[in-house]
Amino acid sequence: MPHENVSAGITELIDQFPMPAVVVSRYQDVLAANPMACALMPGFEVGQNLSRWRFTNAAAKEVFPDWEEATALAVGGLRALFAEDPNDSQLLALIDELSSSNDRFTELWEGAEVGYSKGVTHMRHPDVGDLYLTRTKLDLPNTGGAHIITWHAPPSSTSAHALEKLRATIKQH
Repeated sequence: MPHENVSAGITELIDQFPMPAVVVSRYQDVLAANPMACALMPGFEVGQNLSRWRFTNAAAKEVFPDWEEATALAVGGLRALFAEDPNDSQLLALIDELSSSNDRFTELWEGAEVGYSKGVTHMRHPDVGDLYLTRTKLDLPNTGGAHIITWHAPPSSTSAHALEKLRATIKQH
């Protein structure tokens, strides 16, 4: 059974990360997000479902200029979960919900790659512009499939400077 809460230690850990970081459940529900993640994207708010947000919130197309790729990544992760347990009722409910409300989801579900894909995510922030961030998934043992996702940029890159600018706006608040 998945744990829907994150330990205080994990929350404290990601709050100290200099880069955006979130803890998500196996179903892509945001369980914890550090201030950098919240400043980077509204979809990283605790309680939000990353897959649902990407497919149903119009802001996702603004945040992800490569929305087609961003949605394909989300479906790949869900397909991996489905491969592990095709009878998972919570996962089936999410798949049914997204299938009935979004043609793009249905199209991807029928032919998407299975699994988490490493790589670079292109995001656009209204204040700091385009960022190209390397995403990393860190599995959390004994949590029912929860994991940490971080996004970082190569040192001295344009994206690293954009993250610094974003970090400075957080400190002002």
